Amino acid sequence: MQNFLKVYGKEHTPCPNCLNLFHKIKIGGRGTTYCPYCQENPYRPFVIGITGPIHSGKSTASNYFLKKGFVIFDADKEVANLYKQEVIKKHLIDLFGKDVINKNEIDKAKLTHLLQDKNNKKALMDYLYPILYKKAEEFINKASSNVILDVPLLYSSHLDNLTDFVILIDSNLENRKSRIEKEGRDSISLLKINATYPLNFVKKKASIIIDNDQGLLNLYKQLDLIKIPNGYKYQ
Repeated sequence: MQNFLKVYGKEHTPCPNCLNLFHKIKIGGRGTTYCPYCQENPYRPFVIGITGPIHSGKSTASNYFLKKGFVIFDADKEVANLYKQEVIKKHLIDLFGKDVINKNEIDKAKLTHLLQDKNNKKALMDYLYPILYKKAEEFINKASSNVILDVPLLYSSHLDNLTDFVILIDSNLENRKSRIEKEGRDSISLLKINATYPLNFVKKKASIIIDNDQGLLNLYKQLDLIKIPNGYKYQ
């Protein structure tokens, strides 16, 4: 089928049969390009990327898939675990100064303030994203079920390259602000950090856009429309 579709060197171009984008993965250290909808891929699980602005409902969507048997790679939790590592703390001190550490832990309030500066944010992401990518790749390779990659900045981190399908969860600003404040968090600072979220770009790239302003039942109804193509390791 690969030769029939002439996919060599055509990663991220449309499949002539179904118009979905070709994907490239590594199998045994070698790259192979395939159409996730027209070609069988028994080597790996089906991987769905979930992305969206802060508090749009990504975790709610991920947890719904968890109940359906998926396993979840939560980028925010992975980053929180990275922040506990001494080598990461040392690098953050090198980037932002020793005040970013308080009682041998990352000062989240201080870091949130620092990340309002786009240069600081870029410096941190440039350091963390390659680490996060490797962890996600290992997670997929070891997965015993289909996978959700819950990643706020899916495209900036290039983790979209590991997915077969991408869901953008969107929600209006007022609803997102309300959700943040219900958790007792600083909505102004968090929304300011998230103001650079490339929503228009992601809308063009995502496989599907789901509106999360009409309640949980409506969200679940939209998620139920997503089906796993035949030919993957887990159905």
